[in-house]
Amino acid sequence: SNYVELRAAGEDPRGALGITFDKIGSGILTGALTTSAAFLVLLGRDKAPVPPEDRTRAVEELAKHIQMKVPPAVIQSLKPLASKFLQHRDDFLPEVNRWILANHKTSIRSAVLVTGEPRRAIAMVVHEEDRITGMKAKDRVKEAMRFVLSEEHVQLRRKLGLVVGE
Repeated sequence: SNYVELRAAGEDPRGALGITFDKIGSGILTGALTTSAAFLVLLGRDKAPVPPEDRTRAVEELAKHIQMKVPPAVIQSLKPLASKFLQHRDDFLPEVNRWILANHKTSIRSAVLVTGEPRRAIAMVVHEEDRITGMKAKDRVKEAMRFVLSEEHVQLRRKLGLVVGE
């Protein structure tokens, strides 16, 4: 990701987060907000994963940055919905878990699409530690290969102007 590359280049966490956030746009912000809601639900579970200390700080920084970029009225309008969701989270957990898995698969497909190099993307997903979905490395590789070989992959690359050859 852009954040990881910026950090590897020596950018401090706050600066890397800010630059990355400015580049991702409002669509990704919506995804980040819904992902955050899903993780809040996970934190209420008995077997909730405990993020490493550095990830906790990164999430806190992201929350601060979101508060700076998202109008207070939007944040306030989401609070009743989030509260209601948390009150009935047990009813939603199976759906949330399916959504988290689908989101994870989407990130794998995105890595394949953006890198344009299946080997590099597969290397990334193999070495990625998955503490949330429990998806095994072999299943992540299968998902990446399924996407690489799909017509959807070809069409997306074509629409994005990333066609390597015909």
